[in-house]
Amino acid sequence: MVAGGSDEQQAETVADEIARLLATGATVRDRDTGVRRAARPGDVAILFRTREGHRLFEEALARRRVPYYVYKGLGFFDADEIKDVVALLSFLARPQSELNAAALLRSRFVRVSDEALKRLAPALSAAVSGGDEPAVVSELHPTDRQRLRLLRTAMPRWLSLVDRLPPSELLDRVLAESAYAAETAGPAFRQARENLKKVRGLVRRIQNRGYATLGRVVDHFAQLVAGGDESNAMIDAIAAVNLMTAHAAKGLEFPIVFAVNLQRGSGGSPDPIRIVPAPFGRDEVIEPSIAIGEHESDADRDFEAREGEEGKRLLYVALTRARDRLYLAATMNENGRFAPGKGGLGRTLPASMALLLETAATTADMTLGWTGPSGTHQFRVVQRAEQLTTMTDAAEAAPNRVDDFTPLHAGGIRRIAATTHDAALAVDERRQFTPGSSSIEAGVLVHRALEAGVVNNLERLLRDDERALIDDLSEFVDRATAALSALRGHPEIRDIFGASTSVVWRRHEVPFSWRRDDATIVRGTIDCVVKRTSGVIQILEFKTGRRAAEHERQLDVYLAAARALFPDEPVEGLLIYPENTEQLSIGPGV
Repeated sequence: MVAGGSDEQQAETVADEIARLLATGATVRDRDTGVRRAARPGDVAILFRTREGHRLFEEALARRRVPYYVYKGLGFFDADEIKDVVALLSFLARPQSELNAAALLRSRFVRVSDEALKRLAPALSAAVSGGDEPAVVSELHPTDRQRLRLLRTAMPRWLSLVDRLPPSELLDRVLAESAYAAETAGPAFRQARENLKKVRGLVRRIQNRGYATLGRVVDHFAQLVAGGDESNAMIDAIAAVNLMTAHAAKGLEFPIVFAVNLQRGSGGSPDPIRIVPAPFGRDEVIEPSIAIGEHESDADRDFEAREGEEGKRLLYVALTRARDRLYLAATMNENGRFAPGKGGLGRTLPASMALLLETAATTADMTLGWTGPSGTHQFRVVQRAEQLTTMTDAAEAAPNRVDDFTPLHAGGIRRIAATTHDAALAVDERRQFTPGSSSIEAGVLVHRALEAGVVNNLERLLRDDERALIDDLSEFVDRATAALSALRGHPEIRDIFGASTSVVWRRHEVPFSWRRDDATIVRGTIDCVVKRTSGVIQILEFKTGRRAAEHERQLDVYLAAARALFPDEPVEGLLIYPENTEQLSIGPGV
């Protein structure tokens, strides 16, 4: 039994007990073999009567670094990461709103303090996106001042893209540039990551239905929030404590079950005016039911009876989900009494069990006896732990290294890009556009043109969002066209892309993952792989900039990966530059 003097105390005590069970190796029966083994997070379920109240348990588990999963049906739009995204999009859509500015400043994108928010008010919108920095900014705490200035630096760029990029791409860009993934690290990382994937998918779905401005996306989200029936994204919860309603637990079993918030009713206060129309199609005359305020009509009493029966069924479901350990948890009222609300799980418990819960809230005894129709049973009283017990898992460190939302693989294997040198983590810049122009970006367009066999009008190979990020489109295309022309004049290029009979096949933009001898996994993309009739495999790397030493090291990596891919064939490598017709050739023996 867990009996708390407040909802927070109940949640903290439940989390203490879960952390203790996992840390001490408490045993449960394996469902498949029947053999006892150490309990895992996925063996534990926390069951609620309704969707309200689970956040306290989430926070308590997170403080103990216990992984958890909020099962479908419990608040998608209540999740911190979704609140943050909605706050961000709302401000970008309507930056003049002081309320939107306040929500963004308090979100985890910025995290200014309450004191800073009070000092900046009432001109919060101007503080975020105004031209001149407010004088009060210099008086803020250094941390608040730094965060606000970082936001003011980025915000003009984000606002300028509102009408130039689709909402989904704008959201992806802000998530990446703000390093928001760092905010999701911890035991709830997987759930937060999947929720972010889901909200990005919702934005794309709205776009696909037709013309969708950012304002329309935000309005649609407001309707979903009001509806309150959007569930959390599904994740693999095998290694996480399960939080779900008793209704969602039907048909499931868990070795350890906590039936919590037994004192909570099934809903809020009744409507001040309640009208139930007369049944249609009945022979007898039945008057409609009308109740006002605290007055109870027959319809109110019928509804309460139905809620009571539903509470009985759900209590039965909750108690019978447990295979090894069952915990009953409740909060006492200010008088120390157990007073369950209408339709709550605890309302079905016998009076003697309610008295036992009240005793558990005040006793120092470790066990309490209770006698029911089937005999006498011993209940262990769970007390708050003196010290906070936290779980440590090597897999938890992985989210701290994440700067995107691609699937993670737990473990100690290090993964780097083929363009990485000196053990620094990096991404292959040739595959992406960034604001402004550079030879690397022009190289992306050249690679596309070579693959497509296009010689002129390279602009058509650019996506709309890429065009929006290029300062001087004409100059950019001219530079890419000149580089393409120089490359196509290379004798090796003329041979491969011409009517040569020595080429069996060629493949462009060939991705690979290669495990080195030191167990590091190297990933990259080869510009072009060619097989000659002689059986030789050629690795071609097209360089639109000037010769650099790292290009040779990069080609070494590509050659090693290609030799692992084609172990029975000779592999050669070529670095081809546009400035002259010379080439660096690395043959099979190098």
